Amino acid sequence: MSRWITAVLAALATFVCVTGVLGAWVLPLLLASEADRWVVAAGAGTAVSAVAVVWGERRIAGRAAEHGPEPATPTPAPPVRASRNRSVDVKGNVPGVIITGDRVQFKKGR
Repeated sequence: MSRWITAVLAALATFVCVTGVLGAWVLPLLLASEADRWVVAAGAGTAVSAVAVVWGERRIAGRAAEHGPEPATPTPAPPVRASRNRSVDVKGNVPGVIITGDRVQFKKGR
């Protein structure tokens, strides 16, 4: 739980700092319109905050992989081979419909 709180606070702090610095000091020198200035600053703050969150996530995931137990290697399943023309190879359950391009003919009366 503390990792999530830290991540949220870090993202919020990054957003506020970048947006504030750009909107108040940097962009007034480049953009005359106040509305445009704050929109650009908010966009840049969002982008930098997203990069910071992804960097932090990768850093934490890397440390967890270094200190965590080795994951068990699953045994590979035997290969599945299609037996006929226009058939489909499937391992496990298929939760949806598989369409092979064949024409489906429905009989009347069903």
